[in-house]
Amino acid sequence: RTFASAHMKCPLLLFLAAGAVALPGAWELTDGREGNCRSRESGVSKSGIYTSYYDVDESECHAKCAGADSCRGYEYQRARSPSKCEIHSSSISYTEPAAGVVCYRKVSTGPAPQPQPQPAPAPAPAPVPSTPCGVASCTDAVLRTQAGKYRCRDRIGWLQSARGKSEAEACTQVAAEHTTECGACNSAGAVPEPTPERTPPRRVVWERPGGVTGACRSSAGPNRPCYDAALQGCKLGMYKQKFISATSCRAECEADTKCVAYEHQPGSTNGSCELHTSPISHAVAIADFECWVKK
Repeated sequence: RTFASAHMKCPLLLFLAAGAVALPGAWELTDGREGNCRSRESGVSKSGIYTSYYDVDESECHAKCAGADSCRGYEYQRARSPSKCEIHSSSISYTEPAAGVVCYRKVSTGPAPQPQPQPAPAPAPAPVPSTPCGVASCTDAVLRTQAGKYRCRDRIGWLQSARGKSEAEACTQVAAEHTTECGACNSAGAVPEPTPERTPPRRVVWERPGGVTGACRSSAGPNRPCYDAALQGCKLGMYKQKFISATSCRAECEADTKCVAYEHQPGSTNGSCELHTSPISHAVAIADFECWVKK
């Protein structure tokens, strides 16, 4: 089970009794000591931006960072139970001393080359008859006119070859869609195809589960002890944690089709936000927590 966080950290190699063994290749132990990863990156809190993973060993934590181009380093907390791995996407500048915690960063983080997108092939032009579109006004000059990325002639030909439309249908559609450039090629007596109505975007409605003001809880996922001893056995579900405002938290959940609910703490100085992807079954009444479910 993972918790994705807008803060992140993690390590991998071994610590000897006298100190840490440096990782081979492009890794270094930050400040050469145990401690939490910290960032001085502009616009980012000192804890940085990271994703959290629980119950993973150090080698797995290292592998997660090594396999991600966006990972700048990781922190691994071996002293806590369950163990915690943080994969950092913001820069790691220094460490704050802490026993049982190591912070490794990549020495070189050059981005992997990205494949260049291939341009879409131009539509295949269809043969144009001696009297294009059956109207004298559809001259060769009109057919050569650019209507966006493609000429009027190419658009008409593509509708015929790719969509199986007749010449009259293709000419009429292109003339209706690009009146200024291709309107002279509207076939005589043809009726333009109606423009399909656009379905308005669905309006998201938010509600508190069961009308309770408190923390989100899920019936999905493994049982884990809560941080509050009074709530042992609750199910936290799967979520991504970020440190943003309540307004931004709601907006991100609304835009993400996988997000089913969000939780934030109005009194948090860091703007704590959890974007939940597991179904929320109920909320536990806890002061300064609000859980909102998407409907």
